[in-house]
Amino acid sequence: MTTTVNANGNAYTDDSDPNTGMGNYGWRKRLLPMLSDVMVDVGAKLLNITGIQTDVTSRQASASTAANTASTAANTATQQAAIAVAAANTAAGIMQSVDVVDRAGIPPIIDFPFSGQAAVPAGVITGSSGKWVWAQNGLLTYVPAGSAPIEYDPATGALRGLVVEGARTNLLLRWSDFTTVWGGAVTVTPDTNVAPDGSVTADTLTATGAGFLSRQQTVTVANDTAIRVASAWFRKTTGATVFPGFQILYAGGVLKVGSGTLNTNTGIFTPRPGEPPAGIGVEDCGAYWRVWVSLANNATGSVNCSVSIYPGASTDGVTWVAGMTGSAVVWGAMLEAGSAPSSAIPTTTAPVTRAADVMTIQLSSIPGWNSAEGTIYVEQQWDDMPQSANIGVDDGSGANVIYLRTGSALGGSPGSADMLVNVAGVEVLDSSGPTLANGVTHRQAMAFGAGSYALCADGGAVTTAAVAMPSGLSRLLLADGSQYLGRRWVKRVVVLPRRRPSPTLQLMTA
Repeated sequence: MTTTVNANGNAYTDDSDPNTGMGNYGWRKRLLPMLSDVMVDVGAKLLNITGIQTDVTSRQASASTAANTASTAANTATQQAAIAVAAANTAAGIMQSVDVVDRAGIPPIIDFPFSGQAAVPAGVITGSSGKWVWAQNGLLTYVPAGSAPIEYDPATGALRGLVVEGARTNLLLRWSDFTTVWGGAVTVTPDTNVAPDGSVTADTLTATGAGFLSRQQTVTVANDTAIRVASAWFRKTTGATVFPGFQILYAGGVLKVGSGTLNTNTGIFTPRPGEPPAGIGVEDCGAYWRVWVSLANNATGSVNCSVSIYPGASTDGVTWVAGMTGSAVVWGAMLEAGSAPSSAIPTTTAPVTRAADVMTIQLSSIPGWNSAEGTIYVEQQWDDMPQSANIGVDDGSGANVIYLRTGSALGGSPGSADMLVNVAGVEVLDSSGPTLANGVTHRQAMAFGAGSYALCADGGAVTTAAVAMPSGLSRLLLADGSQYLGRRWVKRVVVLPRRRPSPTLQLMTA
């Protein structure tokens, strides 16, 4: 069988064909031409293979480009979906879990989340005389001077933050012992129940006679127009049908009374018609309701102020009824200056004063501190705002300050935020900011640098100003209770070494 090789259009055989054969010495004249033809064909095939490879590579590149385009489109769709979800969550009032430091865009030099004792460096708490705060276990717990008074919600256990208060004095003696000092035709059975501090010191007061029977204590006060607030803890009930009353009264001049009844089943406190107090409040303290009533004196010679507890005053928690037989478990009565009560101040034989809280940090010890510019972020809540509360930086003397202030004294209702700047003892800025409500957490940020200032609260409009910069800023003021009459909780303080722009302040506080 003859084998034929076709190369470059020519035929070669292994027989003795005179035209194509390699046999009979035909290879002498045909071998080299055949090899040449074969190489031509091989080259052509190689070129063809290269073309195919190029085509394949091109097709692979096109496929990769198409895949990248599809991936980019998918990512874009995912981002758009995330934006849509974020917008929907914002519309629904849901805050996405993005930390304020991430929103700020730069690392802080100070970040204090006030969630425990370790959150506050030693030496920061300098002016407190110690105080009672609600611990995580739901009990009132004493925190000694120099320690951070971190408080938690007594009913839910949620973090409230660092407690900041002004100086307060409890004027009532024997605050939890109603067997002595307190008067009135009411039977007192001492130490019947566990009190809010875990001790068995709560007393049961029982009224069993005609008229409105109470246990009361009277103290001497100034003939003024100041507001004072009375408070006490009443044990909660289930299914009670008789409810207690609570009253503050000024006498000696024109009589003035503020009172109400407490439904111990529900915690609803209802002012008595014709005896409206200046303010009322009820705090859920787990097993107890803390009730308070505030009232302003009338400067008519009324120098006697009385606090009265009526064990049986109403059958519906609203209408006062004389001659009721009823009982109430009561603990921790207080009378103090101010429109809302402060933290617990126990007393025995004399009034007790708790010192104002003062909390500062020397910035010279903080790496990265820049006195020429910066941003301060604060999360805080308060129960009343009778005066301004300051957080900011100063030179330690008050002559040069940049403060974020909050309080009703600033013109808001119930309160507002503003910026205060003093340069060499001269006030150069006292700006008005947003109105802020009591009883909720507010996020505030203040930026300063190169004579430019900005303030934002809760993601709202930014207040700006351009005035001179103070010098010698060396101290961070976290709290100065001497400038504040109420009670507030600081949950977090962040200090950034750069002035952040207004859109960033809105993002940080949203």
